[in-house]
Amino acid sequence: MKLRYYILILLLLFGLVPLLLAVVINLPLVLDRTAMFYQKAYLQNLRADFRDLDQHLASRHEMIRLLAKLPEPGIILGEAGSEDTIDLARARYTGWINQMLGDQVDIIQILFVDAYGNERFWLHRDAESREWRPTPLPPEPPSRGFVNAGSKLAPGEVIVSRIRVNPFAGSEDARQLMTLQLASPVGERADLEGRPSGLLLMTIDVGGLAAFYRDTLWVNDNGSYLRPGEPISDEPA
Repeated sequence: MKLRYYILILLLLFGLVPLLLAVVINLPLVLDRTAMFYQKAYLQNLRADFRDLDQHLASRHEMIRLLAKLPEPGIILGEAGSEDTIDLARARYTGWINQMLGDQVDIIQILFVDAYGNERFWLHRDAESREWRPTPLPPEPPSRGFVNAGSKLAPGEVIVSRIRVNPFAGSEDARQLMTLQLASPVGERADLEGRPSGLLLMTIDVGGLAAFYRDTLWVNDNGSYLRPGEPISDEPA
């Protein structure tokens, strides 16, 4: 009987030891493959979550292309139009913008600059009535580097700025807390230096998008989270 047990134990050892060695050798590879499958599934879910947001931003690209093809009257008329004629045309243009962008509440500001970056005409969406109207003072000037990059674009092209966080402006208007700008050249005409006749800059309230996409985490460069309706934290989480 003991001899049978010894033989059985010996056979088990000869059978199990190679199996255990194979498991130990292949275990890291199996774990890597499992992690890779998990990461692929996670990325697919992440792409599905961001598809709506990507489509929304793509629609803003098409919107600014449309507005750039129909610029404000001051740029079209230039020095050929009288001040009264330009003012009347701009009033009609403002009414048209209210019809076009009345329900696009994440777009909060439109700014037209000439070929040299000087502000020509601007419209701002009222926070309460959501009506587009010109303001007495021009908005905060865009980055000079961003304007120069936009002036080098071909007609129909769009450039997107970095997200700008302004806690001071956000304390007065929550829509100004976190903004994003899109720029596109205006019209087909260009001067002798190859610059377009103007540049359209459209400001988007990214904080409003964060409030709309509740299941998306918006993180600052220091690792702190942006929570809708709350001020930006100074400490990362």
